[in-house]
Amino acid sequence: MGQQEREEKTLQWRLDQLKRKRMFEASGLVGRLEFATFQNFVPRADWPEAMQIKQRVTAYCEAVLREDFSRPWLIFYGNYGTGKSHLAASVIHQAIEAGWSETYFRVWPEYLRRLEATFSPGLEYRLDAETRADITRELGEGRLIVIDDLDKRRPTQFTRDELYEPLNRRYVKSLPTILTFNLDPTFEDQKAKLAIEEYIGPAVLDRIFEVAFDLIDFDGPSFRGSQLAMTGEESR
Repeated sequence: MGQQEREEKTLQWRLDQLKRKRMFEASGLVGRLEFATFQNFVPRADWPEAMQIKQRVTAYCEAVLREDFSRPWLIFYGNYGTGKSHLAASVIHQAIEAGWSETYFRVWPEYLRRLEATFSPGLEYRLDAETRADITRELGEGRLIVIDDLDKRRPTQFTRDELYEPLNRRYVKSLPTILTFNLDPTFEDQKAKLAIEEYIGPAVLDRIFEVAFDLIDFDGPSFRGSQLAMTGEESR
């Protein structure tokens, strides 16, 4: 291999890495989430059931990547520090590696702050400012999305309105969607179900159950607070 060919391959490699990095940034996989994969979701001595959960999420990911959208929604709920964000990000990671674009990992409180920022006076004169349409298009039209921590901000009419439209659109179009909660949205816990309905409304919740691939209870102890877990690192 000649010097010019080596330089061209090196340049192409750098361009590919830059493109990959930008895709991760656009998707929201930044910081620790950039490295959240199925491979480094490690076994835990204090919660062996975590690996069974990983297998269930992997099954969903495989179905989505082969474009089986018969049941395109996945619901996580349960304790903090049990890996909900890590495994949700792992699905996005796999999709990006498979060449998917327009995949988004959005933390609900942060997403709402972005929306609220679009109401600032004088913003229309800033050429680099996001518009409300730019932001809402992500959740409504993204090829695959995660909405993380849906019940982490107090529900209002504003939050319900901003959530109903994109979720209803995704339901109608059968678009792959992952939602994470701390409360249990299933019928087994009526008090928590009613609380979740305060966030997204009963109609949306019923539609989620109708098209859910799986509803997974992350009922283990917090990884961050446990000293018994094996080496590794998980997100929220």
